[in-house]
Amino acid sequence: MTVFEKQNIIESVAAYVRVSTQEQKLHGLSLDAQKMKLEEYAKENNMKIVGWYVDEGVSGRKKIARRPELQRMIQDAEKGKFDRIIFIKLDRFFRSVAEYHECMKRIEPVLWTATEEQYNLTTANGRLLVNMKLTIAELEADQTGERIDLTNDYKVSTGQPLTGKMQIPWIICTDKETGRKKIVRNPETEQAITGAIDYCLKHQSKRKVVSYLKAKHNIDIAYNSVARILANPMLYGAYRDNPAYCEPYIDKDTFDRLQEIGKRNIKNNTAGNRSYLFSGMIKCPECNFTLAGCTQHRKTTAGNVLPYKKYRCDNQRKNSRCTFVKYISENVLERMLLADLEKHLENAKISAANVLDAEDNGMKQFDIDEINEQIERLNYSWRTGKIKKVEQYEKDFAELTEKLEAAEREHNTVEVKDFSKIEKILEGGWREVYNSLDDEHKRSFWRSVIQSIEINWNDTKKEITRVNFF
Repeated sequence: MTVFEKQNIIESVAAYVRVSTQEQKLHGLSLDAQKMKLEEYAKENNMKIVGWYVDEGVSGRKKIARRPELQRMIQDAEKGKFDRIIFIKLDRFFRSVAEYHECMKRIEPVLWTATEEQYNLTTANGRLLVNMKLTIAELEADQTGERIDLTNDYKVSTGQPLTGKMQIPWIICTDKETGRKKIVRNPETEQAITGAIDYCLKHQSKRKVVSYLKAKHNIDIAYNSVARILANPMLYGAYRDNPAYCEPYIDKDTFDRLQEIGKRNIKNNTAGNRSYLFSGMIKCPECNFTLAGCTQHRKTTAGNVLPYKKYRCDNQRKNSRCTFVKYISENVLERMLLADLEKHLENAKISAANVLDAEDNGMKQFDIDEINEQIERLNYSWRTGKIKKVEQYEKDFAELTEKLEAAEREHNTVEVKDFSKIEKILEGGWREVYNSLDDEHKRSFWRSVIQSIEINWNDTKKEITRVNFF
C-alpha cells in the first residue's frame, strides 16, 4: 500500500466526552466545548466518528460499572465497531490508574488518542508518562474530594444546608444572630407533617399516609416521597454526625418506631376492602420470607360463598425457592394469639433475660460481625469463580442469612428489656375490647405490639413457636 493510499484511509473512531458537575462549575469544561474540539480533530485527521459516548455529571474516579456511557463504549469496542477512541485529555478518560488498566485489557487492540496531549504508548517512557499523569489526576481528584468533604463537614457541624432544595417538611432561612443559613420546619406544611407522623404511628402504615395527606391537607405526594420523608433522621433533628442539625419534629424513640413500620415493607392487598390482620408479620418456617396475604373462597352447605383470609409463601409460589406450600388460616392464627398472647410475652421476657445473662458472661451465641465477614467471603468466592455452582452459593448464602437474622434478633432482644408498655396494653379485659374492633383496627392493634411471628405449620402440628414483641 502506498503512502498516498494510507493517507486516504478513513479511520473509524469513538468520541468519548466526560465532565463532572463540579468540574464544569469550576473550570467550564462543558460537553459542547469538548465535542467541538473532537469534531475538528477528526476532520483534520481523516477520521469518521461512528459513535458518541457522553458521561455527563460523572466523576473520572468512578468505577467503570458506574459510568454507563463508558461501559457502552467498551462493549462496542469488544464488538469491533471502531479502531480508536478519541478524547481531549487523559483525565477526561480516567482519573484512576487501576480503572484505566482494567479498561485497556477489555478494549485491546483498540487504540486511543488524547487530542490535546501527546503520548507514545509504544515506548516504556511513554507508558510511564501515562501512569504518572493518571496518578497526578487521581491525587488531584482525591484532594478536591477531601476539600469538599471538609467544607461539607463544617457546614453540617454548624447546621448549614448542603443544598438549596429541601423536602417539604423543611425550609432554609437565615439566622439573624450568625448570618448563616439554617434549616427550620416549614410553617406551611408543619401541621400536615405532624399529623402524618401521628397517623402513621396509629395505623402502622406508611402507605395510608399518602391518602391522609391528600384528604386532610390536600397534599398530593407519591408513596416513595412519603417513605423518604419518614425515614429521614432530620425528623428528630439529626444529620450525619450532628444530632442537633435542624429543628426536630419528633424524638429519637418515636423516629425508631417509624422505622420499624417501614422495615416490614408491606404491600397490603385491600381488594374488596379486605384488611389482612398479620400482613408483614408471619415468617415462613422454611425460608424465613414474610408470608403474603391471600383470600380463598368456599361454598357453604347453604350455598353461600364466603371468603377466607390466609397467608402463603410467595418465595415458593413465585420463585420456587422454598418447599413450604401450606396456607396459614388467619382465623386459626388469630385464635391462637388471643388464647396465648400473655404466655408468649412471658416467654419473650424470659428469653431476653437469658440472652442478657449470656451477654454479660461473654457467651453470645452469634457474632454479627463474624457472620457479615463470612457473607463477604462467600460473595467474593462467587464473584471470582471459586464457587462454580449456583445451587451451592444460594444454599450457603441462605444459611448465613438465617444466622445473621438470628444474630440480629438476639442483639435486638438484648436491647429491648422494657415490656411495660405492652403489659399495660394487655391489662384487664383487652380481649373484649379487641373483639369489638373492626378488621382495620384489629390490624393496627397487632402491628402496634408484635414485630414478627414465627410458626411451625405442618400436617401433624400447627403452632406459634415465637412472638417477637416491640
